[in-house]
Amino acid sequence: LASAFQTLCYRVGATQAWTTLQGLLGVPVTGTLDQATFQALLNNNNHALLVQQLLAGVTTP
Repeated sequence: LASAFQTLCYRVGATQAWTTLQGLLGVPVTGTLDQATFQALLNNNNHALLVQQLLAGVTTP
């Protein structure tokens, strides 16, 4: 998950990466790490699917 997130940060920037992740987690979108996002990550039991969804948004130039 960390690697996929880093890849997304590289491609679209940190704010957009957080926005994308928050949208996938269904938490309020702030564009930064906050308590709701942290808790949602802890409670998410399917990080493999989350990784697939994050990487689906990464396009290769």
